[in-house]
Amino acid sequence: MKNLYLLLILIFCSTFLQAQVSEQEFQALKTFYNSTGGNTWTKNTGWQNINTTATANDVTSSWYGLQVIGGHVTQIGMNSNNLIGYLPAAIGNLTWLKNLETDNCKLEGAIPPEIGNLVNLVGITFSGNRFTSLPASMSNLVKLKYIYLGNNPLNIPFPGDMVKSWPELEIFNAPQCGFTGSLPDIFNKLPKLYIISLSRNLMTGEIPASFSKIKTLYSIDLSRNSFSGSLPPLDSCKALNELMLNANLFTGFIPPSYSQLVSLKYFDINTNKIACNIPAGFFNTPMQNFFINNN
Repeated sequence: MKNLYLLLILIFCSTFLQAQVSEQEFQALKTFYNSTGGNTWTKNTGWQNINTTATANDVTSSWYGLQVIGGHVTQIGMNSNNLIGYLPAAIGNLTWLKNLETDNCKLEGAIPPEIGNLVNLVGITFSGNRFTSLPASMSNLVKLKYIYLGNNPLNIPFPGDMVKSWPELEIFNAPQCGFTGSLPDIFNKLPKLYIISLSRNLMTGEIPASFSKIKTLYSIDLSRNSFSGSLPPLDSCKALNELMLNANLFTGFIPPSYSQLVSLKYFDINTNKIACNIPAGFFNTPMQNFFINNN
């Protein structure tokens, strides 16, 4: 009886995992394939007949980059797969997507506002493309845990209103996006933030007070901007391992609270205007890399 019960469970799970996707999702995949140059992808196993003989019943996790669970597409993983063209509005019909990954491709133009329909998204990797917008609808992605936007010509003010609507956010990686303006005081809305990278942007102003209160921060990279004012005290950031504030316009002193950063291994304030006093106890941390030159 026990073996029969286990067999029924296995049959149910197999059926669940292989259930047919809807026609709407199938058509969205077809549009995605055609809009991103599917015929020239580096890998397109399973997709080759999507414009001819393939049907919704053929879509499974064996298709390159797809994960299909319970009859729904839950992942598109196309990093470094030579996608060209643009991200189509039909992407918004894949409402069960949890991960959308197109790092290091050649997609360009505006990210469609329909991306805001993907309210189950946990992860986005768009780095190394030619995207030119972040639609306001992305504020709907309240389950988002990580987003990679680096090396896209966004050239917009830092999207603070959008970012603060992602309470589950752990990784915000956006170097060299052309972000302008200052960091808004929103970081009390991001209690799980683990990594923030905004290097090589065009940002200015002082670091807001709420930034120093994030207990989960592991890595901060604000290098190569034009941030100014005092170094952030980071008095609650006891888990911090990496701190990169180099090549900015910071002034004043190294805060005494930095001697309490008990996990700090990498410290770089090179090329600022800091009076480089070293707080008592600073080297009680497990420091491995320490850069204070050109101050």
